[in-house]
Amino acid sequence: MNIDNKKLDALLSNEFEIDCIMIELTQQTESNPIIYKGAGSLTQKSDGNFYVKLYHAFNDISKEIMPTFGNSISGKIIGKDAFFSMEALDISGNIWTATDIQVSNNFSIPATGKVVNSYIKNLKCVTDITSTIDQKASFLFFVISGNFKIPLNKWEDTIGGGKALNTCQFSIDGKNIEIKDNKNCLFINIEDPLGEIDFSYQERFLEALSIITGKLCPVLLSILHSNNHKILNINSIPNSLSNKPLVSLLKHQSPWDLPNFQDFLYKYLISFHKEYDIFFGYWHKVNRAWQGSLENTALALCVAIEGVVKNYYKEFGLPDDEIILQAKEARDLIKKLDLKERIKNRIMSTLGQINSSNTKNALYELFKLGKIDKELIEAWVSLRNKAAHADNLNDDMLEIQKYLDDFYKVQNLFNLLLLLKIGYSGKYQDLAKLGWEESTMVLELENK
Repeated sequence: MNIDNKKLDALLSNEFEIDCIMIELTQQTESNPIIYKGAGSLTQKSDGNFYVKLYHAFNDISKEIMPTFGNSISGKIIGKDAFFSMEALDISGNIWTATDIQVSNNFSIPATGKVVNSYIKNLKCVTDITSTIDQKASFLFFVISGNFKIPLNKWEDTIGGGKALNTCQFSIDGKNIEIKDNKNCLFINIEDPLGEIDFSYQERFLEALSIITGKLCPVLLSILHSNNHKILNINSIPNSLSNKPLVSLLKHQSPWDLPNFQDFLYKYLISFHKEYDIFFGYWHKVNRAWQGSLENTALALCVAIEGVVKNYYKEFGLPDDEIILQAKEARDLIKKLDLKERIKNRIMSTLGQINSSNTKNALYELFKLGKIDKELIEAWVSLRNKAAHADNLNDDMLEIQKYLDDFYKVQNLFNLLLLLKIGYSGKYQDLAKLGWEESTMVLELENK
């Protein structure tokens, strides 16, 4: 399928529809699956979600009118066999696929058939293509739904002879990138002459863009041209999705912010070779907590720093040789003491933990190396103690301001741990400074 401007406008307006001459829903089980089959449509509704609707004539009414999928046990994940996969042939000959579709048990009696109307998370269409352009190159186009601030640096001619500054153009790692601001969405084109773009690259690019903007970047449409194939994905984006932005680690709203914007994207993409790495997983948790409350975010942020340090900076929290030797000598002495077994085991266990990496020790080692400020560590310790215990905030303005100061210092620490990890050396928004002024990042971290 070709997505022209008319269809793209329909997508952006939640009015996209695909008429199908045949839709087949097959239960996701290996033995004797239930199959619903008939003409119908794939429709995007005003809530932002896609739905499949098909008209099925019964073949085995006792089996198909009200299917059962085994026992449903509270607290247990519903099995794959409770869902259906879809293959749909539209009137233009395109084949659309989807998985994990839930079919309701709604029915009427008497009836010779059933109307199936179910939610679809995403739609996929793969077609072979022939082109006169370089067959080695790959091209990716995708649409991100929502309002985002980016460093625009190119003017575009508009109808009536005017001009609009609505495009950001740059290159990283041999790939030509264009991001166009369309007010309620972003259009992103990426071209790679070497043909190395895939959907993993798209996801990692979106991760970096999410971290910069502080928001999730929900993809409404993506089209990948690669290896003589065109892969088209359309996704449901519910209007109910909460997407309040975290404060960004970089300024990214003006043309002069482009060098740092560009450098961060590049460093992130070459540092994480697979999508959904540990750091982005923690960032995502912090972002989702931010949709709720400051207190929830504080706890998520403190835990995230522990996780990031343990995964990326573990070697900086290891004890020195002197304390390890002292612990060994202490264990040898305690073994000889005439102590009750329980207290002896407790002491030995405590001494054994000395060999483990410690988050606070790792952070102080980074401080000694001049990579982070001591006040950020102290703010993390303070906020962690408050966030891990019962909420006792009151209306005292000084106490609330201290909480806010610690929160943004800890977020700054979280940001710095990422910037150190990827070797970013440009300017960043320093949330520990009054007015969040910019600071310049130190050179990339060297291993201990």
